[in-house]
Amino acid sequence: MIQTEIERVTGSPKLAILGQSLIFGLAHALNSDEPEGRFLSSIWTSLLGGYMGLIYRKSGEDLGPSIAFHYWYDVLLSIASYILDPDTGALTFKVGYGW
Repeated sequence: MIQTEIERVTGSPKLAILGQSLIFGLAHALNSDEPEGRFLSSIWTSLLGGYMGLIYRKSGEDLGPSIAFHYWYDVLLSIASYILDPDTGALTFKVGYGW
C-alpha cells in the first residue's frame, strides 16, 4: 500500500518503512484530546507504525499480520484503559432510564 509505493518511488525499503510510519503517526495524532498528548501519541504511533511496517515487509507484503497486530493492540489498550478507569474507559457504557 503506502509503504509499497514509497519503496517503488525511492527504491529503499528503509525509507519506505520510515515514511509510512511517520504517515501512520500523523494519521493518529488526533487520538489525544490534549496538544502535548498529540505529540507523544504521534511519536508512539509512529514507532508502532514502523514495527507494523517491518511485520508487513517480513511477511512478504501481507497486510494480515499487521492488521492482526493493530487489532490486538487496540483490544489490549481498551482493556487496560477500562481497568485503570472503569468510569470513562473505552469499554465503558451507561444505560439510563428516564423514569
